[in-house]
Amino acid sequence: MLVGSQEIPSCFIFAFLHPVFVFVLHSSSEDGTVVVTGLQPGANGEHTAPEVYSYGAKWPMLAVKLDPLYARRKDKTFVAGGAAGKLLLNKKGWLGHDEVVLHKGEGPVSSVAWRGPLVAWASDGGLKIMDVDKGKGGERISYVDKPRSLVDFKEHECRCHMLWETPTRLLVGWGDTVMVLQILVREPKYQRGGSLSPMRQPHHSPPGGNGSAGDNNRRTSVPLTNPIGGGLPIAVIGAPTAAAPVALEAPERYTQIVAVWQSDCLICGLSPFDSDTVVLLGYPVEEEEEEEEEEEGGGVVVKGVFQPEVQLVKRQSGEG
Repeated sequence: MLVGSQEIPSCFIFAFLHPVFVFVLHSSSEDGTVVVTGLQPGANGEHTAPEVYSYGAKWPMLAVKLDPLYARRKDKTFVAGGAAGKLLLNKKGWLGHDEVVLHKGEGPVSSVAWRGPLVAWASDGGLKIMDVDKGKGGERISYVDKPRSLVDFKEHECRCHMLWETPTRLLVGWGDTVMVLQILVREPKYQRGGSLSPMRQPHHSPPGGNGSAGDNNRRTSVPLTNPIGGGLPIAVIGAPTAAAPVALEAPERYTQIVAVWQSDCLICGLSPFDSDTVVLLGYPVEEEEEEEEEEEGGGVVVKGVFQPEVQLVKRQSGEG
């Protein structure tokens, strides 16, 4: 096929005629309803009848986020939070819904972001990040306090807006404050051969047991953290000598605030623009007196009311 003077291979056209994407829409409401609608492409490239999944809670739902692999998995997992102050992990089971309470007790959950195994959510208690693949209740990674400037605004004006820019970088706009958070890994502490802490000393059989007294040459083993094998146990044979370093603890993830600054507007949305810039949708917070003026036809025009703005700013400093 020719487009202008360039020939487009037919395989590209076939790919567009038969898309492989699955479009999923989800919404939550104050009556406690969460609705997920999936559009699956059919054999002829046309979308089949939508698959609708509905879930009802007993309290207003303020935020919902789908599992990044929602379209591929049968359990149809999503996280949702609301006015009851609970963050729920919901899965579709054989006999209905399976719920796990990931967090509760710190006020309404107003915002949720999910990428990979990491879920971030915002509530009155601040912003928290969890790995939901670690155990049934997840593993808490870090906590970031909410901006101090929020005391200057009404609660309904300060909904937190956030998104995962990369699997380990989170952009946050909360009130008039922008934060860039980076998930890092703290290297485990190692102890060189020669001596081990009491918790890591090799075990020898006591007198009268399976081994004879003073038999320190018996080969015994104790599970330790393997610094190379991804958490698999390793064995220490005999008494410790000048051997390779041994990890005393597993690698630990933590959050570092790599940038934080205040904007001149209440942030209503944000998104990365390029490596140095973010785009903000905001409402100016500068006070200005409102003036009313009558226009022809009896209508009233209000002057001094600010309009929403779109700003391109440096992500490290907030400068335009």
